[in-house]
Parts: sequence; C-alpha cells; structure tokens
Amino acid sequence: MSATSKKSRLQLTGKERRRELRSAVVGWGLRGMSKVQAKQLAGLFDETANAPPLADDEFAEVFGAAWAEVNEIDKEAHFKDLADFETLPVEYLIEPLVPIGVTSILDGNPGMGKSFLSLGMTAGVTSTGKFGDRPVTRKGRVLLLNDEDDPSRVIRPRLEAIGADIDRIRVIDDPFILNEEGVDILSREIRNYDPTLVIIDPLTNFMGGGVDMYRPNEANAFMRPLHRLAKDFDIAILIARHLRKQASDNAMHMGQGSMAFGGAVRSGMIVTPHPTQADWRVLAHYKASYSKEAASEAFEICTPPKGGAARVVWREPVEMTANELVALSSVQDSVLDRAVRALEDYLTPGPAKAREVIAAMKKKGVQERTLDRAKKKLGIISGKGPGAKWKLPD
Repeated sequence: MSATSKKSRLQLTGKERRRELRSAVVGWGLRGMSKVQAKQLAGLFDETANAPPLADDEFAEVFGAAWAEVNEIDKEAHFKDLADFETLPVEYLIEPLVPIGVTSILDGNPGMGKSFLSLGMTAGVTSTGKFGDRPVTRKGRVLLLNDEDDPSRVIRPRLEAIGADIDRIRVIDDPFILNEEGVDILSREIRNYDPTLVIIDPLTNFMGGGVDMYRPNEANAFMRPLHRLAKDFDIAILIARHLRKQASDNAMHMGQGSMAFGGAVRSGMIVTPHPTQADWRVLAHYKASYSKEAASEAFEICTPPKGGAARVVWREPVEMTANELVALSSVQDSVLDRAVRALEDYLTPGPAKAREVIAAMKKKGVQERTLDRAKKKLGIISGKGPGAKWKLPD
C-alpha cells in the first residue's frame, strides 16, 4: 500500500471526521466505557485520525452530542423484567456487620478506634478468618484507601502485629478524590487486584471540595457509584466516617453529612465510649437491612507490655443498643469527659513530667487536641523546659 493510500485511510477530513468521531464515542459508551475514559480515547482518536484535529469547541460539540446519544439509548435499558433477575441469597463477609455486594459504614470520632477495627477486619479477610468471635466467610485480598496513617510506621506494623497477610493487602499511595475520574481509577484497581474487601477511611478525605455532604442529593450521587462497584464486583465496601458535632439520641443521625449516607448503606455501625469503663469503647450496630442488628461489644485499644503496635482487645458484650449508647451521653462530649477523667486520674498521685503524661494519654486514645482541652478544663499547672511537669491545681 502506498503512503498516499495509507494517509487517506487513516486520516479523515470534513464532515466525515465529525461523523466518525461521534460514531466511535457512541460505540464506546454503549460498551460500558465511562465518560472520562471515552473522552480521553476520543481525544487520542481525533489527534491521530483527523487532519487537522478538530478545534476545541468543535471537539466539545461532537463529543457532547455523542454522549447525549449514549444517554438517550441507555434510557431504554433503565427497566428490566423481574423474571430476568436470578434469585440470590444474602451473603455476608462478617455476619451481620458487613454484607457482600453492598456498602457498609462505620462511624466514630477520631481516636475512638475505627481504623483499628477496619484493620482487624483486614487481618480476618487476609489471614486469621476471624473478626473478634465472628467468622469471616470469604478470605482474600483487601484494598485499603487510608490516606491519614503512614503505611510504613502505622498501617504495616499494626497489621503485622495482629497476624494479617501483608502480601494480600494493597494500600493507596497517591490519594485521589472519588469523583468520576477517581471512581474509574478505583474500578480499574478493583478489576485488576480482585479484592474481597475495600475500605475507605475516612469518607471526607475522598470527597471533592465541591461536594456538599449535607445535601441528600449530593450524598446519594457520591454513594451511587460505590454501590455499583460493590454489586458489579461482588465485594464488600466499608466506609469509615467521623461524627458530627451536634448531639443526638439516634445513632443513624450521629455521622457527618446527610442522613442519606446512613440510608444508602445496608449496614451501619458506630463506635461509642463505654458507659462505665473509661478506657473501653463499644462497637454498636444501628442498621441491618437484611437481619437483626448485632449485639454491642466492648473493646479496648491495648499496647503489649513488651512494646509493639497497639491493637484491639475484645472485652465483653454490652447490653445496650446503639441508640441507647448515644442517648446516654453525647459521643462528642464523652470524648472530652473521658480525657478529663483520664488526665485527672493520672495526675492525682502527684506531678508528672509533661512528656510522660502526653505518652500515657496517647496510649489511652486521647488525641493531643483533646488533651489540650482537658488540660484547660482541669486548670492544669505546667512548667517550662525539657523537664517540665504537669500538676493539678491546689
């Protein structure tokens, strides 16, 4: 074939190039390609097949018209006969806390143990086959989207300490938000890595600045692609979420953002302070779409006597529901109250060096910001310099 005939075959001109580009985009869209992927491929197609490439406004016009056609065709497939659906049983990764094929949510304040619990689930899926006393029904890989904890200093040591198989765990290295492009990235990673469980921790770090999480329509729009991923890949997706500042006597209302998040997931859990033990926390189940809620269970974050990474130690069942636990006292207020009690107990025998106090409070799960508030509330007297001590007011 001559160079001239090659050029005429590969490069298009006039109306033909617009028609061919539109036809290509429609075909990609109907084969399930996302809008972001189709636009990237269309740009490459335009650069290589058109002589010269379309101007930016022409390209936008052709692509927009093509994608509108894809949407119109898709409308015809929005409904299906129920008889076309296969009857399937409800499956759980950890019954009844984490169902498969849907999203679940774990609420709690920073420092209360959400990440410790999610790592416990990770160990169960990759190695131990257990989460507390509950069996894990499917062992496999875990995809961990946690951009708050250092993989080398925090995540890996904690997972190794509880027996996780780190060869079956993949972590996020270059964080991204879960907009349309981010969902495509996550979808490709799930397709390639084939995890059993995906953990997103915390929710707000993966939401774009333009998303108002307190608007139900925006919350639902954010959650919808995650539901689709869980369903299409038959996996469990667990989302960790911080609590809002306002108190409530309903556990479903305690998480940040719209109630639509709690309504969208099929299982909802919350971590609360223990009603009587200052160092314990409680994992409570407030929503179970397919079964009865699990009993509340107490746990503690402990560091081994000989050192090493902290981990969850399960204690005993708690005869209170999630709503009863959050109604007993505001979870937000309780965090400060616990810090005040812990600091007061530590300093009651006498003054102690500041660095020792801070280290002891950290082991109890008291974050520095909360410790500062507790210090002010108690009126702690502190000195200056390397050996400075803290003491209770006279």
